[in-house]
Amino acid sequence: MNRLIIIISSLFFVVFILLISSRKRPQERVPVSEGDADLILSQISFVQTRNNLKDWELTAKEAEFHEEDQTAFLKTISVVMESEHGAPLTLTGDRGKIDSGGKTFSVQSGHSPVTVHLSNGYTIQTSSLSWSSEERVIQTDDPVEISGAGVAIRGEGMRIIVDRSEVTLMRNVHAKMD
Repeated sequence: MNRLIIIISSLFFVVFILLISSRKRPQERVPVSEGDADLILSQISFVQTRNNLKDWELTAKEAEFHEEDQTAFLKTISVVMESEHGAPLTLTGDRGKIDSGGKTFSVQSGHSPVTVHLSNGYTIQTSSLSWSSEERVIQTDDPVEISGAGVAIRGEGMRIIVDRSEVTLMRNVHAKMD
């Protein structure tokens, strides 16, 4: 409960600062989702901690918060995650959704695919991903392409266990090596 109060207080402070700075010039706003948002913010950053250390940080160009279902719809997203071994991964996407507690989020493609950049130089592309903080797993049922270091792998469905830096393609896996 205290964490929720801190998050809400922080959001109101950010809104106050944004209101003051937005009076300089009007901006054209492209809606992130359909419907009326309770709060709309630009250039947000959300940090999730675990054991008093930064677990991951999500940034978005715009967020529309909806109090009724405790979610935010996001636009132009980037998430940087750390594994227990310190190997970071970065995922990006055009749009997404996060619950207010930061336990789950999803990222979807729009103009460009959802992309995961691994610290070992490999790149993963798909059309959607979801994150579960409880399991510490990124997953999708969509087609996936992995590329890097002379290897191209395609498959359907994927599961990334972040703490083990383990990537598993679920079915119809095809690999090509140069």
